Amino acid sequence: MKADGGQMEIYFNQATLDKSRQFLDAHDFSPEKYIYLNLGAAVESRRWMADRFTELAKRILKTTPWKIILGGGPAEKKQSLNILNQLNTSRVVEVCDQPLMVDANIISKARLMVTANTGPMHIGFAMKTPIVALFGTYCPISSGPLEIPDHLCRAITIDLERKDHVEQLDPGEFHLRSITVDKVWEQVEKVLAENS
Repeated sequence: MKADGGQMEIYFNQATLDKSRQFLDAHDFSPEKYIYLNLGAAVESRRWMADRFTELAKRILKTTPWKIILGGGPAEKKQSLNILNQLNTSRVVEVCDQPLMVDANIISKARLMVTANTGPMHIGFAMKTPIVALFGTYCPISSGPLEIPDHLCRAITIDLERKDHVEQLDPGEFHLRSITVDKVWEQVEKVLAENS
């Protein structure tokens, strides 16, 4: 059998499509009119900080017409509700209690996704959703993105040899604390411009 590349493919049944459409319709969200912020990760050291996601969401809401979906798993539900309460706008909803396939379909319809190196990041790649991926010191070559066009992915990494990247001592394994909102926002603007 001939290999056909490293790109994952995901297929949705009609029930999943209906459930994701119902969720988006209930919140007056349209495909390609929202940005998906994935708060979750399997381990704490791969999570970007909640206060940074909050600040990024504020910039998105202030400077763009896009709505925001806060995503993650059940472990991120409380965090997503805290951010939702701080933002206090109908332009932001959370999906942390949605089934995985429904969440995957919601990711597939996003204009952009911001995420750490997580399973949902790979779902976004499979669905060809443009992504700003936060890797910290973890090398993207080890886990992907593989065979993803540049206009669909911006990987933010940290080079510990360059002191200008580290704003303060970061005890985290992947040094995600060293990824500032300004760095992420710069890439968000570029990806939105390239995919408009």
